[in-house]
Amino acid sequence: MFFAIFLSPLIETFIFQWLVYEQLIAFSFFKKRIYFIILISGFIFGVIHSFSIEYQFFAFVLGCYLCFVYYYFKTYSKYAFLAVFIIHAVRNLLVVLGQFYLKS
Repeated sequence: MFFAIFLSPLIETFIFQWLVYEQLIAFSFFKKRIYFIILISGFIFGVIHSFSIEYQFFAFVLGCYLCFVYYYFKTYSKYAFLAVFIIHAVRNLLVVLGQFYLKS
């Protein structure tokens, strides 16, 4: 449970939002095309979550959203990583609680 709620969002935020965004934004092509970074980040995030095709699609959409949030907070504040981590952790917490509730 600790892994799903804390460690997984921390590691995934680092890899799929921070690392992808920060590496790609260094290229002038991507500076003017942020949506490509968002789509690439979402695609990688979706591919990694390969439980089923439906789950991959959901993870792609979630990955795009998280990268957009990273971009937004990177542009307008200095807490982009923290914002994405919190959103991801809360989402995972809700999933864990939902699974626990459905089992009982």
